[in-house]
Amino acid sequence: MRPSRLMCSLVLVPLLLAAAPGQAQQVIRKADSGSPPAYHLPRNQPRMAEASERARATLDVFNRYLPRAARGEVVADLRVTFEEVGIREHMWVTGVTLENGRYRGTLSSVPVRLRGVAAGDRVWVSPSDVTDWVVVEDDMMIGGFTIMEVRRLLSPKQRQEHDRAAGYGFPPDTAVWNLPPRR
Repeated sequence: MRPSRLMCSLVLVPLLLAAAPGQAQQVIRKADSGSPPAYHLPRNQPRMAEASERARATLDVFNRYLPRAARGEVVADLRVTFEEVGIREHMWVTGVTLENGRYRGTLSSVPVRLRGVAAGDRVWVSPSDVTDWVVVEDDMMIGGFTIMEVRRLLSPKQRQEHDRAAGYGFPPDTAVWNLPPRR
């Protein structure tokens, strides 16, 4: 599968972390609604916070793929926190470039509750707002720290549906943690 066909599958699990405590996951928008599924997850999940911290700590690995992404050789996308009036959503940005220490790209996720941004908007992103990154090379995901955590939380049926729709492979759960940290 060519990377350009993979772009749409990278937005399968945009996360809204403002869910009621105690819910492991709840589908708040089904994929057949014209947008990828979105899941509520409880706030303050240590493993999700750890996954986001690891993603930020390895942004230099992501940055090394940006020239190849610009040439269409790989897909390189960011998951970013957007917030307005106390509502926070984590959404995917595609077509990412790095300019003067900030990322620029196109919001590919359809917001669930936010009204100030829309899919297709060009956005600027501070590295501190990045909560995950994904590179797809040779039909295999690299990075995807929060994706791996979400996959762990999904039911077997949801995980199978997610993986089938993604169109690319996933490393073993521990593989994403073995990326070298930022030096």
